[in-house]
Amino acid sequence: MTEKLTPIQPYVTLAARLLLQFFLVVAVIIFAAYAFSGIKYPFSLDYGEAPLVDQAIRLSQGQNIYPADLSVPPYTVANYPPLYVLALTPFVGDPAAAFTAGRIISVVAAVLTAVFLALIIHTLSKNWFAALVTGIIFLAVPFVVYWASLLRIDLLALLFSMAGLWLLVRWPVSRWALIGGGLLLVAAIYTRQSYALAAPLAAFVWLWTQQGRRRALELAALVTGVSLLLFLLLMLLTGGGFFLHIIRANVNPFHWKTVGNWLLQVGDTMPLLVLGALLVTIFGYKRLPGWPLLVAYLLGSFLSALTIGKVGSNANYLLELSAALSLLAGALLAWRQVNAPWQYVVALFLCTLQVGWLMRGTMDRYVDGDLTLRRGDTEMLLALEAQLKDVADPILVDEYMGLLTRNGRSLYLQPFEMTQLANAGVWDQTPLLEDLKAQTFPLVLIHHFSPFPVYRERWTPEMLATLDANYRPVQTMAGTVLYQPREGWRGMAVNEPTANPTFVPEVALGEQTAVTDAAAITLPQLAISPANPDHLAMITTVATDHLCDPPDCQLDLLLAISTDGGVTWAEQRPFTSGRGFTLQGSVAFTPDGTLHVLGIRDGVVTMNSAPAETAYKMTVTSQSEVTRGQVAAPPRLQTQPQTGELYLSYDSQLDSRTYTTPSLLRSRNGQRWSSISRADLRISIADFQTSFRATPPDDVQMMFGEGQDVAMVWTWDAAPWTWPRDVWLATSSDGGRNFDPPQQLTETWGPITAGSENGRYYVLYRTGSETSPTLALATSADSGASWDNVAVNGDVALGFSVDKAAGLDIAPDGTVDVVFYAPAEPCDLTLASWGEQLANGNLIDHCRYDVYYTYSKDDSRFSQPVHLNETAIEGERFLQGGGFSQPGSHLSLVATNAAAYPIWLDNGTGQGVQAVTVRIER
Repeated sequence: MTEKLTPIQPYVTLAARLLLQFFLVVAVIIFAAYAFSGIKYPFSLDYGEAPLVDQAIRLSQGQNIYPADLSVPPYTVANYPPLYVLALTPFVGDPAAAFTAGRIISVVAAVLTAVFLALIIHTLSKNWFAALVTGIIFLAVPFVVYWASLLRIDLLALLFSMAGLWLLVRWPVSRWALIGGGLLLVAAIYTRQSYALAAPLAAFVWLWTQQGRRRALELAALVTGVSLLLFLLLMLLTGGGFFLHIIRANVNPFHWKTVGNWLLQVGDTMPLLVLGALLVTIFGYKRLPGWPLLVAYLLGSFLSALTIGKVGSNANYLLELSAALSLLAGALLAWRQVNAPWQYVVALFLCTLQVGWLMRGTMDRYVDGDLTLRRGDTEMLLALEAQLKDVADPILVDEYMGLLTRNGRSLYLQPFEMTQLANAGVWDQTPLLEDLKAQTFPLVLIHHFSPFPVYRERWTPEMLATLDANYRPVQTMAGTVLYQPREGWRGMAVNEPTANPTFVPEVALGEQTAVTDAAAITLPQLAISPANPDHLAMITTVATDHLCDPPDCQLDLLLAISTDGGVTWAEQRPFTSGRGFTLQGSVAFTPDGTLHVLGIRDGVVTMNSAPAETAYKMTVTSQSEVTRGQVAAPPRLQTQPQTGELYLSYDSQLDSRTYTTPSLLRSRNGQRWSSISRADLRISIADFQTSFRATPPDDVQMMFGEGQDVAMVWTWDAAPWTWPRDVWLATSSDGGRNFDPPQQLTETWGPITAGSENGRYYVLYRTGSETSPTLALATSADSGASWDNVAVNGDVALGFSVDKAAGLDIAPDGTVDVVFYAPAEPCDLTLASWGEQLANGNLIDHCRYDVYYTYSKDDSRFSQPVHLNETAIEGERFLQGGGFSQPGSHLSLVATNAAAYPIWLDNGTGQGVQAVTVRIER
């Protein structure tokens, strides 16, 4: 069979070579384009870049970058030997250009490393095509493409090691090659100390097998002797600090799980290179020229790669292994071309497939992932840099320390390195903690990589706790949270709730009533008229299907009115049909009995109103637009009870739609609205709409105190998409025109519900723990200056939930009414499973729920909760949209002195749920 195919073998080989050459050209283009993008990018591409620039600046000023005393600032560590920093020093005269120069060094080093890899293979095989393939495969490896664009030491170290190896391979007999190769190996070691393993081992084995033991020992003596002399010299010059920085400061915690994850990435990214390496290792002994060199280097690079299990490791630990696999691929090609033509054809096709695999890995992981995200932050980082120029030193920064070095400012702290030293007991963090307590730093910047809490590796728990106690987050830009000192901070307002004994409720339950026949609904909300307590209004979002996936499904708002105390209800559509969706409704009565309805229609917050005399019939002429600036938190309409002024709380866009911030609008008639009042919290919209590195402000609600006192309360946390979240309070003494800086009220394991009556503030939230939360009510009688706190749910057990907040209302006589969901049976929803489902875009609720009502006459203890629903409510019957269950974030409830009207979603006759209410006399 093989003989019959022999005539066409040259043509098949040519075709395979041409195909591989095409893929190699594309790989070079991708490498060049990525490198060019990295060189042009003005800000940090990696945490480790700015410290190297800072060291080069200090070295150019004659400072010791390896101080032996770390007890005084600046708290910085030079983890590596000085050769790369020395190479960077001539270019730091213009600090803003240092990133460009450092990345050019890395790119040139990567290209020259590929050249020396090719020269090694050509020296061993005399095959220029195999040598070319070797070099370009190395440049195609995603880890190399990524790291070559960074201002980091590793590619320069790899260049020195490959140049040294090539000299020893090319002229193994020459003494000058021995000296030159040995000194280049020393240069690699004094660029990155871990390069003392793979290349020296390979060179030692190569010389032993080629020239005998004596030659190998001469190389070992040269490399070891020069390295030790330089070590002693640097120890003398730095007063012993060199050892502390490059050895002791590098002993970080080690996790084998991290090793496994990275090795899986290697297997997923270059499986055919790994297979080729195994074939050469197993079958190449005494057959393949250079086999001892190649296998020794593979072994050394693999052992070096295993150290990637250290905390803080990255893809640079895989560069030597990538070089070793590239060498073995080229050697395999050259070997098979000479000895097995058809196997050579197969090897060519497999190389083509592997190069394509490598390019896909680069595009998926680094181009479409890391590089796109970084470039998308450019505008925000320019704004942040301009903002930092007006802030005095010292500033603490982690990921974007380059914002300081670009402007010639020194680093005060390298948080990751010092955290590792503090954890190891090498560094005493007490002085830094004292500085944080004293609010010495005008600004602290902490970056978040959602969903990975990398910041916990960069800051000790003590640093984070002290920061939380003395600073407040005010802004999120480019995934970075900005903290400012808490000026006039009163401390935590809400303590743990008291668990006072419950009392037996004295209530009369009326007949349960389905407000509407619609079964695919979400977020029903009630309002009651202060002018006529028998007049109630309910607004809900209605879908055309229980499984609502636009555009096949439509969403609209349905308004239901009752004028007989909730016995009967009349339905209408409060807004004209939009081109898209109308949803997230809110209703409120003013003291004169006028009903106001709010909703988001085609992305615009829209309002309609009607008086009681018209039976609350909404007309087209009374419909008006309020604002287009709403972002994430559903807008809530509330009425100031004394003045009747309308307040709209929401999160609005700010600064050319770059940010969102808790905001409010005011209106006396529902037609003309005030300018926007804002709390000073700014969250970059892109950070939660596209990159998920931030959580937007949510549950933005208003409370009304005495006179002109008002407060805005919301949930938000600096750590993205986490629970528990912080509850924030911003107070105003001029009716909501201006707000004091926000204060952290408490933290909650779910959404909050706020209310106010008779000048008192009320906030319902979930305290305790994930597995055993407590529904608690915080109450303030002095406009938020101090708070009392009491447990609400009695002996009813609650489970983990990030929606379905309790409903709250306060009657004019001060009676507090609460309605809440509780699991009807144990449910397996946890914080971990919620996070996993959120990441997968599939949060279907498989739990079953009961609804409970409770009340309090004196804010100090609540009645034993009363069970309202007849059968357990199945979470799978809630409206489902886009893979998420949509029960609505909050229950609702309204109350008079005589009765309370809770509303909830109950099992209906169809596939979904119905809005059900009941009159409760107490």
